[in-house]
Parts: sequence; C-alpha cells; structure tokens
Amino acid sequence: MDKAARGGVQAFMDMFQKGPAGAAEGIAKMNRAIELAPTSRRVRLQRAFSGINLPDALRNKANEAQDLDFLVALSTGTRAG
Repeated sequence: MDKAARGGVQAFMDMFQKGPAGAAEGIAKMNRAIELAPTSRRVRLQRAFSGINLPDALRNKANEAQDLDFLVALSTGTRAG
C-alpha cells in the first residue's frame, strides 16, 4: 500500500478512534505523498476522494480542487469521440 492510500485509511480510521488529531496525521501523510510524487494520478485521486469524504472541519478544499483540476487537465483529450 502506498503512502497516499495509507494516509487516507489512517485519516478515516483515526478520525473515529483518536479524533481530529489522529486524522490530521493521515492527511499529512497524503500531503507528503503529493510532495514526493506530484504528477501521480493515484496519489492525487486518493487525496481528492479521501478529502471529499472527511468532515468539513478536516477538509482542505483548496487541495481537493487542485487535485481534481490536475486530473481533469491530465484527462483532457483522452476520450474517444
């Protein structure tokens, strides 16, 4: 399992087990994964979809928008028709 996936799982699990502080650690791991692989589709998808499902107080909507914009730009011109 890569850092982004581990961070996403940790954010959700720790949110329920340890509260917001535990979730913040998982979010930090996802952010670190982006720093290490900024052009990785997988880490961008993981952070965007994990973030969207977190409580509003823990979300970073700017990061989510950035990740989704990156993915949209990456997919531009790849569809048939």
